[in-house]
Amino acid sequence: MGSKGLIRHVDGTTRQPTPYIMLNRILMSGPSTVATKDKIDAKEKKLDEYEQKEYMACHVILGTILICLFLTVKSLKSMKEMWDAVKKDAITKSKMHQMGTRHRL
Repeated sequence: MGSKGLIRHVDGTTRQPTPYIMLNRILMSGPSTVATKDKIDAKEKKLDEYEQKEYMACHVILGTILICLFLTVKSLKSMKEMWDAVKKDAITKSKMHQMGTRHRL
């Protein structure tokens, strides 16, 4: 996860960027400030990058865990909840299972 830049997503420390507020069909960067095209493009890029990393972290977790854990994890809402469930499952299992989980991840 760290090599893909996803560790902050799974440990819950990343913050989702907030989109600009639309007022009368105009995007506002502040209470009385109209967002410029450059600011809008930069904000959209940050939002896209955040979502891509969230989906990538989800893909990595769901693609590497066993099917019995997959059924439990897929319904969780956040990456942190998913990662905590994977860690909890691995910790409660044998060393052999822990090694297999680590190898798949």
